[in-house]
Amino acid sequence: MSGADSGFAGTWITLLTLTLLVVLVALVVRLIRRGTLVQGAASDIQVVAMRSIGPREQVLVVRIQDRYFALGHTPSHISMLSELDDYNPNRAASQPVPPGLADQFRQLLNKGRH
Repeated sequence: MSGADSGFAGTWITLLTLTLLVVLVALVVRLIRRGTLVQGAASDIQVVAMRSIGPREQVLVVRIQDRYFALGHTPSHISMLSELDDYNPNRAASQPVPPGLADQFRQLLNKGRH
């Protein structure tokens, strides 16, 4: 019986080692993919400006490569409001927001929901 017990133990050790190896390889592959996706997205897309226009609604200015877009963002939807051909991030930060602009954006976002 001692020969059978040592064969059984050897099989379990081999099985456990192979299982741990498969889990380790899967973990490394997942970490490599996650790191690659985050680095690629960070270099291509950048949120330049963000303004809340309601409790859960926002208008974002996003730079994708050398183009700027105004996006409406709600918890369940993202929509492109416009491409900004002459957007200057330095000029936009210094200008005050006109009164009523938030209401206009809110109406545009709500129109997309209905």
